[in-house]
Amino acid sequence: GIFASMSAFRPETGRAVVASQGKDACTYYQVLATSALALRMEASIPSVTWFSLLRVRIGTGRRHQIRAHLASLGRPLVADATYSLTLLKDYSEWCPRMFLHCRRVALADLGGHEFVAEAALPDDLEIALSRLFRSSGSKNEESDYKEGEEV
Repeated sequence: GIFASMSAFRPETGRAVVASQGKDACTYYQVLATSALALRMEASIPSVTWFSLLRVRIGTGRRHQIRAHLASLGRPLVADATYSLTLLKDYSEWCPRMFLHCRRVALADLGGHEFVAEAALPDDLEIALSRLFRSSGSKNEESDYKEGEEV
């Protein structure tokens, strides 16, 4: 997991950052699968880039926590213009938007009863995953990703 303090969200930059003087934040993640894809970077030079499909659980609820924590490791979310240091021109060719989805949220209501909401992966992100894992260079981890699987 990632155990790193985060600064407060700054509206002027639209970002929160990992900072020692910030509030504690904890993000747990599991790598479900990895895949390589040849992409054109800023200079239009083809480069193989590795992507990881993660299952994430947060231990705290800081604004932009997942995005800031993963970016601090040098692994920003796909198509995240706010936290990516290098923008890839052709993300839109295979992933139309930032790849972040909340599959399940559980919390206690005011009466102490558990409330759970679940949502399947939206079609546009399901298509992006199938495009990514159709490419050569896929390596599945403990929990192999299969098209249509809940993540």
